[in-house]
Amino acid sequence: MLFDLSGVSPITNTPSRYRDQGEVWYVYFHDKTSIGDTVIKHKGELKFYIHKKDTILVFPFECKGEIYE
Repeated sequence: MLFDLSGVSPITNTPSRYRDQGEVWYVYFHDKTSIGDTVIKHKGELKFYIHKKDTILVFPFECKGEIYE
């Protein structure tokens, strides 16, 4: 399954794209993203954020039933 996000970096205001094929971590939230959302993953942090118009969704890293923060 191919996971493909494209948009504009809120920091640099330049086009940005993330593509991944083979990893399975995105299956937990790929159906939660919509056009207009801001997706944020900070380097060194195990959480993934989806900023929607009125909500922020936070996805911690989970492996074998254990949640890592």
